[in-house]
Amino acid sequence: MDLLRFGNAEPHVITSLRQKYRLTPTQARVATLLADRLTNAEIALELRVRPSTARRHTEAVLLRLGVNSRFKVVTTLAQLFAETRQS
Repeated sequence: MDLLRFGNAEPHVITSLRQKYRLTPTQARVATLLADRLTNAEIALELRVRPSTARRHTEAVLLRLGVNSRFKVVTTLAQLFAETRQS
């Protein structure tokens, strides 16, 4: 099964994500990494920050998206990406 990868999203999709949820550039990046199912440790490596910083970014993204789990980040982004492709 081919998994949808959010990390390679087109710039206009990331812009939509940032505008709709009022995310910072880093939060938008973390959201895509979460949607790609990375752990906080993997996000920390990707962003070159401490794991505690990645955890704080993750918490901020969950709060901004209004969700309470990583899985819901995946479904939220999948829905937004589908909407963006249709418009």
